[in-house]
Amino acid sequence: MAQESLSYLGAFIGAIFEGEIAIVTSLQASHLVYTNFYGILLAGFLGTLSMDWFMYLNGRYNGRNYINKRPKLQVRLDKMNLYMDRYTNWLLFFYRFMYGFRIALPLLFGLNSIPVRKFAIYSLMSTVLWISLIGLLGHYLAAWLGL
Repeated sequence: MAQESLSYLGAFIGAIFEGEIAIVTSLQASHLVYTNFYGILLAGFLGTLSMDWFMYLNGRYNGRNYINKRPKLQVRLDKMNLYMDRYTNWLLFFYRFMYGFRIALPLLFGLNSIPVRKFAIYSLMSTVLWISLIGLLGHYLAAWLGL
């Protein structure tokens, strides 16, 4: 039982730092019946949301001070704000699927004062879709590998 709990903790922490690879790897263990498939998905879901909210709230409450101390970043932020204003809803929904932006965009959403409720709704929808797709990928990859 302790090993199973560590597997869920590993999936949670892996989702925070690495995302897809950690979840797919953890799902391989669930396919071998070391862990519960849905438990791994839940741990990955919660880990992913934790990082999103950490970055969003960090941007919302500390981002402006950080930018004010680094004026050169303000120019880059102004360019990014043009995209944020034009494609806010699309970015909120698909940022999780954009390689390399998974950490930066929630920070920018907080910095740009995207309302908490709006971020919460889009973050939940996006994460449910993401974890579902990653779950299917992990399940079928394990079946394909014959595990």
